[in-house]
Amino acid sequence: MKTIRAVGAVFAGVLIAATVACSGGGSPAPDSESEQPTKLRLALHWTYPVAEWDGIVVADELGYYEEAGLDVELQFLSGSTATVQAVAAGESDLGLAGPDTILSGVDSGLEFTVVANHLQRTSSGVIAPAASGIESFEDLEGKTVSTAAASPEQAMLRSKLAEAGLDSESDLALSFVDPQAKCTVVLSGAADACTGQNNHHVIQFADEGVDPLFLSFSTEEQPILGHSIFANDAYLADHADAVSRFLEATMRGYETAAEDLDAVVDIYVKQRPETDAAFLLKTLEASHELMYSDRTDEHGWGWMDDTAWQALADSLLAGEVLGSEVSVSEIYTNDYLPEDAWKPQPLD
Repeated sequence: MKTIRAVGAVFAGVLIAATVACSGGGSPAPDSESEQPTKLRLALHWTYPVAEWDGIVVADELGYYEEAGLDVELQFLSGSTATVQAVAAGESDLGLAGPDTILSGVDSGLEFTVVANHLQRTSSGVIAPAASGIESFEDLEGKTVSTAAASPEQAMLRSKLAEAGLDSESDLALSFVDPQAKCTVVLSGAADACTGQNNHHVIQFADEGVDPLFLSFSTEEQPILGHSIFANDAYLADHADAVSRFLEATMRGYETAAEDLDAVVDIYVKQRPETDAAFLLKTLEASHELMYSDRTDEHGWGWMDDTAWQALADSLLAGEVLGSEVSVSEIYTNDYLPEDAWKPQPLD
């Protein structure tokens, strides 16, 4: 495990001490010096660290996992689908992926259990230049919208269009492009809008000098979850305490990160010097805004309920990603979350 103390010192001793106090001092390490730490393989949904993982990055760099008696191996994979498959196959013990892909995996018969929801609202939606006059899903009629083919994000778009009374086959044009290019083509003028994330693509628009408008797939009436942490069922059965310790250490990482995002940027830049620090800071801020909800106000970090999972399942069913209804109460548990958990708040 990497522990870069020089960068960790940026957080200052008083901040780390306060975080440990708020979190109950962290999870206990192994009972004796001779006891080996528990190995845990964590599959992540991209090939390099992204902003929404900053709590994991901080927990790793500041030694929170080591203090919890864990030897965490971070596995950088290409996309949520690869992450879900790795966890289901037992090649990874835990994973972090989009909940839409998680539900699709459940629908196809894969077995795992969601143990925490660190983004309480999805970052996904439709992005368009504000000058386009697009202010609602109804306004997409007659427009060209770029998206990635065969993706849950595209399925949620179809669901939202149907709710708006639009036929996605005849009332507008869907342009299927490489996921990396779906919003670039809007900026180049080849499409009117794109599916994307408000903690990445919206910032990309603004940095290109284009005032963005964002139509979220999640609403107050129909809240949809963001990325979640899930466990291989066999690993969970044999290592329940390790999963609890992992979630507590991860929560501590997110709590520490929220106190000083500039210090988080320093850690990322140290790991990958080519990182655009200014862009990263904006994505960190946007990601942390997605970490709180009425659920976390009441129960703390990572908490889930049927309502948000059901809203997502309904959208995916309407978008024909799911072949049948999913019993959402059976796919997740809050049992491994820390007691008296940190309650994320909007950033100042």
